[in-house]
Amino acid sequence: IKEILKLPTVLCLVNAVYFKGIWASKFQKNLTSTMEFHESSGSVSPCYMMSLTEKLSYIENREYQAVCLPYRADGDIVLDAVVVLPKEGAPLEMSQGRWARLWQNLCGTHEVKGTLLMPRFKVESSFELKNDLMQAGIQGLFRGTHELGPMVAGGVQIDEIIHKVVIEVNEEGTEAAAVTGMALKGIAPPP
Repeated sequence: IKEILKLPTVLCLVNAVYFKGIWASKFQKNLTSTMEFHESSGSVSPCYMMSLTEKLSYIENREYQAVCLPYRADGDIVLDAVVVLPKEGAPLEMSQGRWARLWQNLCGTHEVKGTLLMPRFKVESSFELKNDLMQAGIQGLFRGTHELGPMVAGGVQIDEIIHKVVIEVNEEGTEAAAVTGMALKGIAPPP
């Protein structure tokens, strides 16, 4: 996170996670074509739509259609991506309980042969978390009143906290990374 590496930073703490999953059945690149994508706002935009004809775990009810797309590593299925398409008028948000029921009913159940059309996409987003954390009542870290002594000697306070995420889904699989960086700056001791 280049944004937090600026003077007079005393210390930069970084936490990162990375994932790269290869589809067990890859989408064929020559079948990818430009199609319309209907957004939840009602607008329509062009996108590259991937196509896969395969036997996959599939479920449909009055609220959504869902499919399990397995990832493969060393010849074994190691993980599944669950892709959910809400039906028109159905809510986009799903509670943890609804996700758990979907997972139990979908993955590992009967497979259906069909053609899946799915957008190829890359999404990047970055968030500055300092103001949100302060509004949530975590203020001492940013004013130098919280004890960070076990990590660093001398007076320090958190200057910035930035979270960045990138997710790319294409014909080969999924690649995703997230990083959170925290910059600490020195503060003068009280008089």
